[in-house]
Amino acid sequence: MPRPLLMLLIVVMAGYAVAVAFFPLLRLKRKVRAVAVAVVIAMLTVAPLLIPAEHPVLRFVAGLHSCVWLVKLADLHVGGTELAPRSFAAYLGFLLSPVFVYRRISGEPRPSTRANLRRLGTETIKLILGGAILYAAFHIDWSRTPFLLEHCAKVLAFFLMLIPLSAMASSLFRLAGAPVREPMSAPLSAPTPAAFWLRYNRGTQQWFYEDVFLPFGGMRRPLRGMIIVFVLSAIVHEVLFSVVLGRVQGYQTAFFLLQGCAVIATMRVRPRGRRAIPWIAATLAFNLVSSVLFFASVNQMLPFYSR
Repeated sequence: MPRPLLMLLIVVMAGYAVAVAFFPLLRLKRKVRAVAVAVVIAMLTVAPLLIPAEHPVLRFVAGLHSCVWLVKLADLHVGGTELAPRSFAAYLGFLLSPVFVYRRISGEPRPSTRANLRRLGTETIKLILGGAILYAAFHIDWSRTPFLLEHCAKVLAFFLMLIPLSAMASSLFRLAGAPVREPMSAPLSAPTPAAFWLRYNRGTQQWFYEDVFLPFGGMRRPLRGMIIVFVLSAIVHEVLFSVVLGRVQGYQTAFFLLQGCAVIATMRVRPRGRRAIPWIAATLAFNLVSSVLFFASVNQMLPFYSR
């Protein structure tokens, strides 16, 4: 096995080992447990640096795994001892599941095997079509076209593959008997930025709602909670890409703070019927244009743009 891949395997397995070893610490008093969580988060954050800097994609994969462990441990800490897994087997199951909020696992839907198989087939067809569109988007000569046109085409093609891929993954987890929160809910047709973030990456959205938004006031103080959610999201993404690329860019901070402002501005907007059509178009355009900031970091990790 090549050394970079070996280092990736070591970092991923070490992170999992640290998460597994955290189980006895769940019984500690809250303040002591908070210190333990902070130490583990620091360890998981710097772990991808063990991978050579000339392999940013591998660092990114390791960083995503670290994010999964730290998010789940943070959830168990916020949930408290009374809501933590009672058995080691249940704890391991939560670590390996695609759900980020342990106390909400029982509420996830469990479609029949037949429904999962039917959906798996449908999403496979969509994935093939989306993959073909993505392949074409990255093999077109964009040298004589405006940058924004290339960006929009590639991002849309990326989502056309990501959405069915995530749906296939959720069906496979359910067929294996694992509880799953549906990862996407038609995010491209969201009528507002606020609705988009409720529909996109719903597992992470649930974690932010349960473990950040509600503890900081929830609907009693929605503005404060929303600000903290997007500031924290900006920090997490900025740190992740800084670890991957070896330098702070600021793009992720700018992107998530901009999105946070848009969400706060539209959180009470509920367009319906024909009125929703221009809102959907405006939201899609806003997300495509603002995502230049997000994909600027991606482009530094791997060649996303032709120029």
